[in-house]
Amino acid sequence: MQSPSFVVLMIDGFRGRALGAYGNTCSPTPALDRFASESLLFDRCLTESTQLEAIYRSIWTGQHAMPSGMASQHAPLIERLSDEGYSCHLVTDEQALITNPLAERFDEKVLIDTGATEFAVDLADSSFGKMFAAVAEVAGEWASEYEQPRCLWAHLRGFHAPWDAPIELAATLLEDDDPELLPSVAVPRQIVTDADESADEIFHATCRYAGQVIALDECFGALQKLFANIFPDEPPVVILAGTRGFPLGEHGAIGDAGVSLPYGEEFHVPLIIHSPYFDRSLQRHWPLVQISDLYEMILRAAQGNDPLPVARKIARGSTAAGDVFLQDDEWHFVRRADDTLARELYVKPDDLWEANDVAIRCPEIVEEWLRQCSSDPGQLHRSTPPT
Repeated sequence: MQSPSFVVLMIDGFRGRALGAYGNTCSPTPALDRFASESLLFDRCLTESTQLEAIYRSIWTGQHAMPSGMASQHAPLIERLSDEGYSCHLVTDEQALITNPLAERFDEKVLIDTGATEFAVDLADSSFGKMFAAVAEVAGEWASEYEQPRCLWAHLRGFHAPWDAPIELAATLLEDDDPELLPSVAVPRQIVTDADESADEIFHATCRYAGQVIALDECFGALQKLFANIFPDEPPVVILAGTRGFPLGEHGAIGDAGVSLPYGEEFHVPLIIHSPYFDRSLQRHWPLVQISDLYEMILRAAQGNDPLPVARKIARGSTAAGDVFLQDDEWHFVRRADDTLARELYVKPDDLWEANDVAIRCPEIVEEWLRQCSSDPGQLHRSTPPT
C-alpha cells in the first residue's frame, strides 16, 4: 500500500462532550457527527498537561508529558515522517509552535493572524474561518504540486483564540426568556465560587462556547466537501483532536481562570480518526488513550499498519500547579500539590464530571493510588491498577 497522506487538525480548548458524538445536546454539530459516524472514535482520550508546550512535546516525541527522568528515546515525529519521504506542512495561529525546535523539519510553516476585537460578520472572517481557509489553501496546493505522501499539521488556537464567530450562531440557542449574550469576543476567564450566584456567567459562557462549536462544525463541513472534490481517488487520513479541554463552571472556573483543575473538563478531549485504508469506521474505542499515543498511531498508519495503540490501564496528567490525576476504568484519583493531605477519589464511569469525592470512604484505594503516583508515567500502560 502506498503511504497515505495525513491531515491532522489539533484544536486547543476543544473539550470532550462538545460534539453530539460524545453526548452533547446543546448545539448542533451535523458535519462533525457525520464525520465521527464514519470514523474511529476514541471515547476516552485524555490529554496530559494544561501546558501547551508540554502537550506538544508529548505528541511530537511520543513521551508522556509528565517528567519521567529520562530523555525521549524517539526521534521527533516530523523528522520520522520526513525520513519516510513525507512532505510536511504546519499551519497554525500559535506563534510558539512556529519556533518550537521539534517543528524544525517541517518543509513549510505558515502563521495565521486570528486576532480579533469584534464579531465577524461572515464566518469566513472569523478565527475558525481564517484557519480553515489556510488549511484548504495548502490542501489545494497538494492536489496540483505534490506526488509524494504529505502531512498537513494544523494547530488552531481554537477556543483560546477570540470567540469572534458571528454572534447569531450562539443567539440561535437562546429561548425568549434567556438573558442576552454579552457583546464581547474575549475568551471568558472567571472564578465562580457559587454555581447559583454565577448562573448567568456560566450560561453566557456555555452559549458562547456552543456558538464557537457551531462555527467549527460549519468550517469542518466545508473542508470535508473540498477534500471530496480534490482527493477523489486517494483521500488523506484525517485526524481531529483536542489538545486541552475548556472548563465551563464544573469545578469553580470558566476558562483559564488561574486555578488548578485536574478533572475531565480540562483533560478529556475528542480524538477521531478517519482512514479509507483501515476498516475502523463506525467503531467506538473505549479503552484509555492519551494524547502522546498520537506519535505511535500516526507512524503506524504511515507504515501501512492499523493505527490502534497499545491499550493503557492507567492514564495520567498534571496541571501547571503540579496537581496530578490518575484514571483507570473504575477510578479517577487526584493528588493535590499544595496540601499533602489533599486526596480526591471519584467513581468511573458513573461520575462523569468528578462531582462526588469518595476518598474518605475508600482509604485503602487511596493508599494504593498514592503508590501509583510514583510510577514512571511512560510505563503506566503496563501497570496494574488498584482494585
